[in-house]
Amino acid sequence: PPPIITATPNNMICEGQTLNLSASGAISYVWQPGSIPGSVITITPSNTNTYTVTGTDANNCTGTAVTTIAVNAFPQIDFIVDASCEEIKIDAGNTGGTYQWNTGAATEAILVYEAGTYWVTVTKNNCSSTDTIQMGLEPISSGVYFPNTFTPNEDGLNETFRGYGENITSFGIKIFDRWGE
Repeated sequence: PPPIITATPNNMICEGQTLNLSASGAISYVWQPGSIPGSVITITPSNTNTYTVTGTDANNCTGTAVTTIAVNAFPQIDFIVDASCEEIKIDAGNTGGTYQWNTGAATEAILVYEAGTYWVTVTKNNCSSTDTIQMGLEPISSGVYFPNTFTPNEDGLNETFRGYGENITSFGIKIFDRWGE
């Protein structure tokens, strides 16, 4: 009777990782693809692959076993920063994973209220990536002032209408008379 060959069960690894495949049930083995001899071989596949091992026993009878090794990509972290009002939202940008921030949060996005270094580890399909973002926050001035009257009568006082404040890069204005025209 042919030997009963057993091989490493189907498995998952992350891209770039190595894995030992092993077989038993015979005295010599050859793995495909590659015609690699040995009961234990080390592989570093770049994509999902099926490996077949042929084992030969002392009577020169052969048996085979098959195993599939899935190769998963590491999750890519693309920080998305949304600054509005008085809060800043940092999104790890990789939907469907699990998240662990240095703040203790376990969500895809966090709200940031102070400057500092923030990092997140994203795990997806048993593969993890970590990335860091440095946030510098500048306070937004709320001290914006527009006078409610002006007197363009050439007396040198309140001749022009303009706003006062810090960090104003542009603004628009519409002036109406008391009848809304």
